[in-house]
Amino acid sequence: RAWLRHAKFVPVIDGLNEWSLRSVLPPHRMFVRSDAMVEFSHRQLSPAFQGVDYDLCISDICPNLLLINSVSAQIKICRLNDWPWGFESEIHRCMIIAIETLLRSPVFSEVWAVSQELLSYARQLRPSAVTVYLPNGVDSAIFGDGKSQHASRRRPNRAIYLGSPAQWFDADLVRDVAAKMRDWEFHVYGVGRGHWRGNPSNLLWLNAIARVEVAAALQASTVGLIPFRNSHGRMNFVERPLKFYEYVASGLGVASTDVGALRLGMNGLAHFGNGVEGFSHAIELAAADRPRLDGDQLKAFIAENCWEFRIDQMVERVLNLQSTPVTVG
Repeated sequence: RAWLRHAKFVPVIDGLNEWSLRSVLPPHRMFVRSDAMVEFSHRQLSPAFQGVDYDLCISDICPNLLLINSVSAQIKICRLNDWPWGFESEIHRCMIIAIETLLRSPVFSEVWAVSQELLSYARQLRPSAVTVYLPNGVDSAIFGDGKSQHASRRRPNRAIYLGSPAQWFDADLVRDVAAKMRDWEFHVYGVGRGHWRGNPSNLLWLNAIARVEVAAALQASTVGLIPFRNSHGRMNFVERPLKFYEYVASGLGVASTDVGALRLGMNGLAHFGNGVEGFSHAIELAAADRPRLDGDQLKAFIAENCWEFRIDQMVERVLNLQSTPVTVG
């Protein structure tokens, strides 16, 4: 799409456009394997963004972060939403080192970390940086309203996973747990059909569904699954996956493996267990504990973790930066 002349951008809503930036080389470890190639592939920003003085530029952790020095902006913020080294299987270490070099530099006015572990990581890289904890959130209009009017849709003994076949998703664990818990249904969305053989009949590998369909799928389930393994140490920096917020806001119990920082972030709102026995027990506990989140507790969770509240926090920080000149160095 980025290389089609007539497709400069895609309008999302009024006042919001999505651009696909052109890159000479795909930012995969197969193509970008040296410092020179990193420099070559991120040498020039798209002409559409050149010569524009922006008020604000926010970037999360991705290869496009390496374009930040080509952007002219009064305020530049890094939203530290991932640990760069967790993507070493997808992008070469030379690109990860380039990202860390930027995080050590004075280019950013502030760094917003989505977990306490990422906050510590950022402060170790650059102790003098202004680094704050601003976690992820949930779209309350889609995934939760603090009420239990969807109870009639909920199917007992149905567990759901929303995600993708990423390296940290433990498909073998899900299959073995489903074989043990024959009185449960397991719906795994985003992985695709027929990827594994020898599945028990109560386990369905399903394709990704549209965003507007997700809420109904969650509200028809009892327990949300987070069956992660600590691949490449990535879970050491993950406390609350995005799906966790969506599970809780939809009134589901949450069952998670006990790896990395997951217990640190979700303790009190999830049950944990490793291996077939441990994870099966976590699912049973999450189902029994689910009604506890109805009513006032659920309303409070949504109010404290909705994106509207997070955006208010972000806007307040940006306005403070605009009104108070910051010397970055």
